[in-house]
Amino acid sequence: MKYLVLSDLHGSLYHYQRIKEIFSFEEPDKIVMLGDFAHYYGIDEECRKELSLLPIKPIAIEGNCDNGCGNVPEMTYQGEIYWEDDFSRHLLFTHGDRYNISNIPLSLDKGDVLIYGHTHMGGLVYKNGVFIANCGSLSNPRFGFQSSYIVIDDDGIYLKMSENNKILEKILFSDYK
Repeated sequence: MKYLVLSDLHGSLYHYQRIKEIFSFEEPDKIVMLGDFAHYYGIDEECRKELSLLPIKPIAIEGNCDNGCGNVPEMTYQGEIYWEDDFSRHLLFTHGDRYNISNIPLSLDKGDVLIYGHTHMGGLVYKNGVFIANCGSLSNPRFGFQSSYIVIDDDGIYLKMSENNKILEKILFSDYK
């Protein structure tokens, strides 16, 4: 299984269009969008059209800027958190305004993965036995961070630049047994 994880597009049509290119390069089995699809007012028709052109329907997590985005038929809406059991571990996908590196859910065990966005600053860390991945922002990175996304596969977690798909950081699961 291979996941493509994106966050914080904030209604940028250019970056909605960019998802198709990233998808073609990465060829994931699932796309998970970690919220802030819009900027308080919902997703406009042009962005929704771009979502409808994707080969698979993204799984959507609600962000703090997503008022009214739960009814977008081009995505499978999951609310505030989404759990997956894959790679012999639990994956918890969330926006990041509630759960993040400073507030790791107690339900996560050693080897589990917390994936979030919200801060617009990508990074990977292994903390207290939990893999923590912030995918950054596709459209509006902050404080000198690159526009980024995350790929998760059987081997590990990869933070990648959205403009050229190059790896910025990686954590291999086999390095932490």
